[in-house]
Amino acid sequence: MRDFLQEMRDVWFKEGDQAAYDLGAKLLRELEAEQEKLGNQAFAIMALGKYLQDKSGVTPNSSDAESELDVIEAHERPRLIIEAANEVVDSQQDDWPSTPDSNLVKVQDVLEQLRSKGLDLGVKQPLAVIGTVLTSADDFRKVARNTFEHVPQPNTVEIEDIPW
Repeated sequence: MRDFLQEMRDVWFKEGDQAAYDLGAKLLRELEAEQEKLGNQAFAIMALGKYLQDKSGVTPNSSDAESELDVIEAHERPRLIIEAANEVVDSQQDDWPSTPDSNLVKVQDVLEQLRSKGLDLGVKQPLAVIGTVLTSADDFRKVARNTFEHVPQPNTVEIEDIPW
C-alpha cells in the first residue's frame, strides 16, 4: 500500500518546507480520490452481500465487524446522528488545507463516524435514516443527494434574559 505520509516526509527532508507543503496539497487530492474509489468498492461489496443474503439466505459470520457494533435505540438515533454529523464538520474544518466545501457533510461520512464509535443504527437503510434526520435538523440544509450543508443557527438572546 502506498505511504502518502512517507512520500511527504521524504520530500520535506530532501527538498525543504515549501516542496513538502506543495506536495501535501497534491497528496491530499490523491488520497481523496482513493477514498472515493474505496468507498465505492465498499458500497458495492455491501450491496452484493445484501443481495446474497436476500437471494440465498446466507447469514453474517459471528466474526463479522458489523455484528460487534452496538445498536442505537430508536429514540437516541437523531441526537447521535446530529452529533456525528457535527463531528464530521469539525474534522473537515481541521483539515489542511481547508477547502470551500468543508462545511458539506455526506451521509456516508456520518455513517462511518458512527461505526468508528462502535455504533450501528440497527436499520436496513441507514443512509436514508441519516438523511431524514439531517433534513429535519436545524443546523443542516440539503444541497444534493446524500449531501448536506452545515449552516449553524445564530444564537438568539431573549430581551428578558439580559440582566440590565
